[in-house]
Amino acid sequence: MSKDPYREQAAKSKKKIDRVQEVEPVHESDGLPSRSEIQRKKRESKKKKTAIQHPLIKLLLVFFFLMPIIFLSLYSYFVNKSGPLVVFSSKNGVEEVQYDQGEPSEAAPAVDEDKEKEQAKKKEEAEKAKAKREKEKAEALKAKEKAEAKKAKEREEAKKAKEKEEAKKAEEKKQQEQAAIEQEKSEEAGRVVQHTVKPQETLYRIAMDYYQSPSGVQIISEANGIQNNEIYTGQVLTIPLNE
Repeated sequence: MSKDPYREQAAKSKKKIDRVQEVEPVHESDGLPSRSEIQRKKRESKKKKTAIQHPLIKLLLVFFFLMPIIFLSLYSYFVNKSGPLVVFSSKNGVEEVQYDQGEPSEAAPAVDEDKEKEQAKKKEEAEKAKAKREKEKAEALKAKEKAEAKKAKEREEAKKAKEKEEAKKAEEKKQQEQAAIEQEKSEEAGRVVQHTVKPQETLYRIAMDYYQSPSGVQIISEANGIQNNEIYTGQVLTIPLNE
């Protein structure tokens, strides 16, 4: 029986496939990319994005760096001009303007004048406030001096009143001592009586009550040291009565 050539060819191909599978086994994940390939693709994508973004960042940095310089240059340019903007012509609906290079601007003197006025006003207000403080201080000092003078006057009056009271007490004490001396003398001479002067009572009436004679006025005056027959209500008189 002759062999079929197609079968032999198929058998040979199958053997080759089996040998290849033995050398390099087929994995289920051969259809998916490996981890290293994924990482490599990510790095390449990141490099591309960075390459795209870096020029924009550089441009922004340059812009922000130059912007203050441009503003300062424009400000210096306009400030250093000696005159205001003046319209010279109008063409095609566009107005051409430039700074007047003639006489200096009056804006600066006006600003200086306002500043001087403000400073003068502040100075005047400060002087007024200072004058007010000095006035209040002087008034407070004056009030203090007045209060001290009032206290000194009150102390002086109190001192005088005290001296007067002490003098009065000394006088009363002296009279009492004198009355005691006179009483002792009267007791030595004879019996004596203490009489308190009543309202509207006179020395003559007292003498008539005790001695029934006007001569008693002299006796009572000598016993009590009375001059001009003057007595007062409440005065205690020593009346000597001879036995």
